[in-house]
Amino acid sequence: PSAVFLGAYIHEVAQVVAASDVYGEAANTAATTVIMIRVAMLPVVIFGLLMILAWRDRKECEQEENEATVPVFLLCLVAAIVVANTGWLTPEGIAALTKISSICLIVSMVAIGANTSIKGVMLLGPRAVSALQIQPAIIAAISATGVGIMMMAS
Repeated sequence: PSAVFLGAYIHEVAQVVAASDVYGEAANTAATTVIMIRVAMLPVVIFGLLMILAWRDRKECEQEENEATVPVFLLCLVAAIVVANTGWLTPEGIAALTKISSICLIVSMVAIGANTSIKGVMLLGPRAVSALQIQPAIIAAISATGVGIMMMAS
C-alpha cells in the first residue's frame, strides 16, 4: 500500500524512486510501476485536452482557426514508448538509454532546483501560495482513497 501511495502521490519519477527505495526493492518496483502508468497516461490526457481546447477556441473565435501545439516532450515520450515496445532495442541499447535517461534526470532536477525562487513564489500572492499548499493535500487524499479502495477490493 505504501508503495502504491508513493507512486500515485509524488509527481516526479526520481522522487518516487528515492522515496520508495526506503521500503525495499519490491516496494520500489511497485511505486515505479504506478508512476510509470501515470506517465504513460500523459499522452492520452494531454491530447484529449488539446482537442477539447482547440474545439472550444474554434467555437469562440470564428474568424481565425487556432491550432493546438503538441509539446515536444510528449512526442518524444510517445516515440520512446513505441520504440521500447517494438523489440528493436537490444538489452545493451536499453541499458545505454537507461544510463542516459538517469543523467538527463539528474540534470533536470538540478535545473529545476536552480530555477526555483521562493521569493518569486511569494510574489504570486497569498491566493497562489494557498493553492500551492492545498494542492498536495487534495492529491494525497485522492491517492489515499485509491489505495483504500484497492485494499478493500483485494
